[in-house]
Parts: sequence; structure tokens; C-alpha cells
Amino acid sequence: MARHSERCKACKTAVLRMLSALYGEVKESYRLAIPTAPNAYSETQFGDVLQRIYDGLSSFRGHKNFVRISALAPVDFYVPSMELVVEFDESQHFTEPRALTLALYPKDLAVHFDSVRWQELSAKLKRHDRDPAYRDEQRAWYDALRDFAPLVFGYGHTARLYAQDRVWCAMDPSNEANRVDFLNLINMQRGDFLIPISSSRK
Repeated sequence: MARHSERCKACKTAVLRMLSALYGEVKESYRLAIPTAPNAYSETQFGDVLQRIYDGLSSFRGHKNFVRISALAPVDFYVPSMELVVEFDESQHFTEPRALTLALYPKDLAVHFDSVRWQELSAKLKRHDRDPAYRDEQRAWYDALRDFAPLVFGYGHTARLYAQDRVWCAMDPSNEANRVDFLNLINMQRGDFLIPISSSRK
């Protein structure tokens, strides 16, 4: 049987359906006001760690000018009721520069994904995008900002799903086992269970 493609468009649609079933309104491809320059964070609680991440990426292969936009592109999904950013990571996100950034994360950073596993996958897969030459550093920096900035600016927290972890398009929001599996995936790092709207209103 052919391997299921991580670029299956129906999979992201299925993630949207699941989030909507659990939490109500979901904003797809939603633009948050997230600046990209490291000095935008210098006076915040994560200013020092983000500067270390930026400096580490700059010295990794010598690419110094990988920040080319003033604000990040839209996040994959934003759930207003839970103040939750959800990113759907395909394999190109798992690179050596991404492993470098994740190794510098505080151990108690409040994210809704297993950052240690993401670091291990990045070190193992070592995907590489050659166009442009600095693309891996750029993507790693922007991904780091998507993890930290929601905490800095009060947007909530960030969850990440790995495209190859499930055949997402086979998940049924009406199936209780599928719902629990999905909830576990976006809560495995923090341990405080995100209660679905349908349950919290009972």
C-alpha cells in the first residue's frame, strides 16, 4: 500500500474539523501581530533566550540576514476560546537549525507539544531546504517565534502536530477515541487538560 502523503490537503482540513468540534470557532491561516526582529523581544521575559537562539542560528552556518519580513506569516490555526495557536508541521520543519533552537528552550516553557521529541526528530531527520541558502535558519527562527510570541503578547500557547504522526484525514470528530487521542496530542507537554467547550458547558 502506498505511504500516505504528509502533504495530503484533506489532513489539514480534518485537523480544522477536529478543532472546531472540540472548541467551536477556529480561525484558519490567522495573522497574529508577531514581530520577527529579535530586538522586539529585548524587554520581555524571553528576550535573553530569544537573543541566544538568534545568535546561535546566525553563527551556525554564517547566515546573518535570514529575517526578511517585519511580521510573521499567518499561523495555521488559532482557537480564540482556548487562546491556542496550532501549527501543523511537515517534515521540512525538522532541520538541524530547528534542533539548535529547541535545545535552547527553557525546560518549563509552556507549550502544548513535546519540545524534546521535536528536537530529537529535527536532529534525526535533518531536512534541508537549499532555496534560499538561509531557508533552514529562517524557518527555525520563525517557528521559535511562533512558540514564544503567543506567551509574550498574550495570545495564549502553541500546540504543534507532526504531519506524519497520524493519517489525520481518517480522524472522525464524532469518534470519542479519536477526540481523546487528539486532545492528548496537544496536551502532552503541559499536562493540564484542555477541556472541550462541549464538556465545559455541561
